[in-house]
Amino acid sequence: MTTSENKLLSLLFEDGRVLENIKFFPGDKCASAEELFEDAHEAIRQSLSAGCPSVIPADGAKKMSIGDIVSSI
Repeated sequence: MTTSENKLLSLLFEDGRVLENIKFFPGDKCASAEELFEDAHEAIRQSLSAGCPSVIPADGAKKMSIGDIVSSI
């Protein structure tokens, strides 16, 4: 694992934080995995330091499993 990857992983799980769901889309200007790790780390760090909530907003939609969806078709 690279230093950038370790920094990102430690930020994601520090202080007892539990990762529920996160996706990274590199876009057209991302030159390498290292750049993606660095940019993701910085964006998440800024968000956390700005006091953004760590609770995922709920949309009220009923959660369903893939099996429920398939059986309802």
